[in-house]
Amino acid sequence: MRRWLLCMLLGIAIIVDQAAIGASFAAQSDTIDIRVTVIDLPPSGSVLINNGDATTTSTSVTLTLSAIDAESTVDQMRFSNDGTAWSTPEPFAIEKSWTLSDGDGEKTVYVRFRDSAGHWSAFFSDIITLNMLITTNITYTYDDLNRLKDMTHGTVSTTYNYDEVGNITHKTTIGN
Repeated sequence: MRRWLLCMLLGIAIIVDQAAIGASFAAQSDTIDIRVTVIDLPPSGSVLINNGDATTTSTSVTLTLSAIDAESTVDQMRFSNDGTAWSTPEPFAIEKSWTLSDGDGEKTVYVRFRDSAGHWSAFFSDIITLNMLITTNITYTYDDLNRLKDMTHGTVSTTYNYDEVGNITHKTTIGN
């Protein structure tokens, strides 16, 4: 079985019979000159919304970006909330502040990368669920006569004092 060696030099591929290596190429040369066209592929990459969180309560998110290109450097990126209308290209960075579209529900952020040769990638995307309904716990405590004594809502705490017939005599609120 013959073994062949592929050598690349200045875009020219040369296939050489390994048995001929070290021997006189004039006598035993079995070489074939093949021209190879290098395909300049666009960058590949990824995007994570809020480090891969499944949900968020804010339209303001942080995108974590990664992109590579086999033949050159990644120098530009652009974004979209719908995959159709794209932001103005900007220099590549590994992090980007972004605003999701309004309204609760599943949101997709799309990104495309450009290499220094000018090739734009296909889009890469990530999904997050926006839920702007904020829930907080309200805690109530009651005295021995089942009257409201304290109420805590988030960072606000209210205390009630009563007279002997049950009228509120003093109300103290702490927090904002």
